[in-house]
Amino acid sequence: LQRKGARVYDRQMARLIQRIWDLLDDEFMGFTENPCKPGAFSYMAKSVRRSETLREALQSGMLFYRLMTDDIDTRLTESDGLATIEISFRRPDLDPDSFYQEFWMVIWHRLASWYSGVRIPLQRAMLAQAQPEHQLELKYLFPCGHTFGCPSNKLQFDTQYLALPLVRTEGELNDFLRHSPFDLLTIPGY
Repeated sequence: LQRKGARVYDRQMARLIQRIWDLLDDEFMGFTENPCKPGAFSYMAKSVRRSETLREALQSGMLFYRLMTDDIDTRLTESDGLATIEISFRRPDLDPDSFYQEFWMVIWHRLASWYSGVRIPLQRAMLAQAQPEHQLELKYLFPCGHTFGCPSNKLQFDTQYLALPLVRTEGELNDFLRHSPFDLLTIPGY
């Protein structure tokens, strides 16, 4: 754990996150002022499966979390051919290493890629944190250009992907949720 550049396998990381969820009874893993009850992500993912397009699914999923908590504000906007997922944490001080802020960004990008069955290429990642020591690791999380010290966290990609249909079946979704967050730790096609 002390060695720079050390790696753990994606399945090990998934088990660690599952254990933290169980021990804390909190899907936000203690990084927000208020816990998120276990099952919230599953409920959201099942609800948005009925959406016709990725745009509709993302908007619906983000609305679910905005209605459920004031701790994380996640929104989808579109401008000049770019879709932007913007994420603001009410208490970023509860996540001093920005672990959960990065993880929340990963969740939305990977969920969009998984549901559409397409590896959605990112154009830019803007992070609220100052440039961290692990900045080189961020290229694996967000394979695109990075900007640090921004007012909020943002991921940008081409709006054309928002029109994609959701291709996952109910059975695939059930498998995805059973192994969650494993499929969120990988990018489809990688």
